[in-house]
Amino acid sequence: IGQLSHEGARKQTVRNANELRGRMIHLLPVIDALDDALWALERRTPELLASIKPLLQKACDWLESTADGPQVEQWQQLHRDLQSLQPDSAQLDDRDQLLLSNTLFRLGEWIDLWLDCRTLQYAIKTDDQSQWRAVYRHWRLGRLTPFLDRGLMLYSVTSTVLAIIAASVLWILLGWKDGASAVALAAVSCSFFAAMDDPAPQIYRFFFWTLLSVVFASLYLFVVLPNLHDFPMLVLAFAVPFICVGTLTVQPRFFLGTLLTIVNTSSFISIQSAYDADFMNFLNSNLAGPAGLLFAFIWTLVFRPFGVELAVKRLTRFSWRDI
Repeated sequence: IGQLSHEGARKQTVRNANELRGRMIHLLPVIDALDDALWALERRTPELLASIKPLLQKACDWLESTADGPQVEQWQQLHRDLQSLQPDSAQLDDRDQLLLSNTLFRLGEWIDLWLDCRTLQYAIKTDDQSQWRAVYRHWRLGRLTPFLDRGLMLYSVTSTVLAIIAASVLWILLGWKDGASAVALAAVSCSFFAAMDDPAPQIYRFFFWTLLSVVFASLYLFVVLPNLHDFPMLVLAFAVPFICVGTLTVQPRFFLGTLLTIVNTSSFISIQSAYDADFMNFLNSNLAGPAGLLFAFIWTLVFRPFGVELAVKRLTRFSWRDI
């Protein structure tokens, strides 16, 4: 929905999409509340439940008919039937009647919500730009803010900053001329995967494919390229493997590995106008990246060993607190 306005959707369509999302979020809680009310009514006063069964059947029939459109006339008739069955204020002193009133209220809430969902869907489907009017209103519909676990965020940031400091200290103490690349990739990997519940497996994949790129680049640089003497042969040498890898890149399960391989291999080869490759310089400069990623992987295993379990426990605790 956040991208709709960038893809040519008009303002009313974007507003309708946001309204529909808010109401779809409310669907399950409203249905659950109606189910609880019906269960309580059946348990305490089954005779009152029997009195509203024709209305429930009408609501089910209307639900099925909305596959062809909102069916506003049937919705209006359902509301009239609801009002005719609603106990008056004097009757609400009786607990059974109170349960009936609650059930009818929940049913009315559900049919209003479902009508909104269907009218919004119809408006989006037909690209209707007229002002949409809601029948279901709730104070939380406009508060669709994402949940943020600030404690876990702070811990992730702190561990990432400490990893960068530790990698920089090691680089300085070792006096490694090309160690800056190791620090840079350690910082990138720790930051890039910091939001994940368990970043270590992804960092390891990053390390594995980067190391593989060093192997491929060394084969090209010291075995293939010395035997090439013109541009057409250079194109042919790169075409077959790069086209195959590029084809796999568009598939989600191969995306990360193939993308890292194709980008890093090209970067490590670093083709110049004249062939001038030194094996020791190549190893010194290009092994810095995998070394930094290996450091990030070990650091993550040490400082974030809890994986998904901690995030699940915290999310459960926050959910109960919110309820």
